[in-house]
Amino acid sequence: MPIGHCCLGKARAGKTLTSIKAQVFMSKAEIRGRSKQIKGKIREEIGKLRNNKTWQLKGKIEQAEGKARMNIGRVIRKTKMRL
Repeated sequence: MPIGHCCLGKARAGKTLTSIKAQVFMSKAEIRGRSKQIKGKIREEIGKLRNNKTWQLKGKIEQAEGKARMNIGRVIRKTKMRL
């Protein structure tokens, strides 16, 4: 495989290695947020299958909480990268 096709080759082509790492790795807060989003989506779908409005609502709330946590984690990670 030519060097230009590996991730380090791309880093030399204009992206810094730090920016590549930032795209690959997520902070713990982002991972927790994403897992909460997935859990909420599963709960919502189970609620739809069981025709249970409470489960559907709890699932949507969990998804919103997860999205907020994920965004907070993203801001923290990007702030740490700039320091």
